[in-house]
Amino acid sequence: MSWLRQVRALPSNPASNDILKVEYLDVNLNNSRKLMANVANLGVEAKQLTQHEEDTVEAMLQLKNLRNELSWTDIRLTSLMRFLGRRRKPQPQPQPQLRKEAPREKLSTIYQLRNFGTNYKRQLDAVVEAVDKNVFLSRTVGLLLQGEHLQVTELAVKSLDMAEHPDRKIQIEFARLRNGFPMSHQLYGFGSEMKIGSIHDNVTADGGSLELKAEFKPPSWIRQEAYSRIVLPGMHVASFLPLSLQLVDEWSSNNKLQEPLHLTKIRVELQEFRCVPHRNFESTDIQRKVLVEQEVFMAIDLLNKKTMIPHTMYDCVIPEVGPTFFTDGFLRTYGLEVTLTISNGSALNFNTSVFIELNLAQEKFERINNKGVVKSLESYLGEGGEHPTHHFHLMKDLRDVESTANGLLALSRLNADESTGNPGMELSEFVKCALIVAQSFEEASLHHHVEDTEIQLEQIEIKLIEAKIENGKITREKTILLDNKDLPSIRWSDFKDTVAGSPKARAITLPQTLFKGNLPANLKPHVFCHQSMFYRGHLMDGRLLVRFSGQVYTFEWSYHLEVAENRM
Repeated sequence: MSWLRQVRALPSNPASNDILKVEYLDVNLNNSRKLMANVANLGVEAKQLTQHEEDTVEAMLQLKNLRNELSWTDIRLTSLMRFLGRRRKPQPQPQPQLRKEAPREKLSTIYQLRNFGTNYKRQLDAVVEAVDKNVFLSRTVGLLLQGEHLQVTELAVKSLDMAEHPDRKIQIEFARLRNGFPMSHQLYGFGSEMKIGSIHDNVTADGGSLELKAEFKPPSWIRQEAYSRIVLPGMHVASFLPLSLQLVDEWSSNNKLQEPLHLTKIRVELQEFRCVPHRNFESTDIQRKVLVEQEVFMAIDLLNKKTMIPHTMYDCVIPEVGPTFFTDGFLRTYGLEVTLTISNGSALNFNTSVFIELNLAQEKFERINNKGVVKSLESYLGEGGEHPTHHFHLMKDLRDVESTANGLLALSRLNADESTGNPGMELSEFVKCALIVAQSFEEASLHHHVEDTEIQLEQIEIKLIEAKIENGKITREKTILLDNKDLPSIRWSDFKDTVAGSPKARAITLPQTLFKGNLPANLKPHVFCHQSMFYRGHLMDGRLLVRFSGQVYTFEWSYHLEVAENRM
């Protein structure tokens, strides 16, 4: 080794040689120890490396097994997807479609005027003959003009060939009584006048249906029958025709919607329908006028199942057009068509419409001044009474105003129609009395300070008059049915009910408990025999006394009472 050679080369001095030998031995000993330590460390590292190699090999084996399992899972998943794909292929959501209905029978409306001269029996026989032949009479009015009996008949027929001979056999099934809808019947078929709406299917992912529905709200100040649908030019469409969107199928949540639905456009169109019934259908003419067409944006909340369309979105008015009218050779009527555009912001986009036939009236004003205060209030309610009713002013500064527009403050009864009663019937079952003022207290208070006037009801008296004509002799018998003086007082502010015929008039109906009385139990029925010239009829006279401002005013009215025979 090198250190041995170094020892041999040392000087020959023994002492110094010993010292040098010791130093070299110490150095070599330290080096040996370091080498041994390094060897030990190498052994530890080798052992750790061996352990790591074993762990790595084990991890690689686990990774290999995991890869095999993933590969097998992928194969099974692929097979499952292929199997499911063969069973059911994904289908796109169908587009909304208008729900189709069975075709309706289309009708044409005609009017027939017949003159029977002085033969009233012939007119009755014609009605019976028409019924026997299954001729449908939607409306028949008999008139006596200058001694001649006239009959106006409204007929609904399936074809105009039958209209040329309305006396022949005409079979109309399920026709509606008392109200004609010539525009709806001829354009959309019988029954369409009652279905004011449309339904679209497949609006939701599960096939849900959405319905646009309109409902006619008659103005409270226009007296009209059900389904007459009378409106005036200048009226806001939204005031009498509310619109709504609603679900018609069972559906609980809107999470089935692919995207939320929105109302994006609205269009309102007035249609004027003209027809000459004596010609074929080609003579029909329809004029159109768009009242409003604008883009809007409103979310349709299907969670509530019903969404009302805000009035501001279709705030339009009926224009100044001629009124609805019918003659034997020409008719004119009107209809409104509202169309909404529904969208979800992507592929879904469709229109839904609703149609309603209307009768446009013509408004007339009657000016009442001091000379006309004794005129019946029914003159502007549209009835016209035979007996004048006294009126009086509660406020002098409201004189000489247009009664229909601003309201003449007056007090009157509400005239009753002809009534039918049985012997022994209570008066409260058919006698009604209402007081009317042509302007409410609340509205009058808006302009200036007014006093809430107290009106004391003093007396209600009702008499029954039985008149008989026998052998040319006329007799009358009077019976007092009610004489009530125990009556309450009312105030101007108590008049809350709306009045047909005036948008500002208000009424109050007297309680039925005030009419305590009965028809006589031995009352004989109404009889008229033309052959023997015998007649027995009944008339009821009413009188109401009221007091206010230190004066007493009297209101009187009369109406016929048809007494039926009591067979119980």
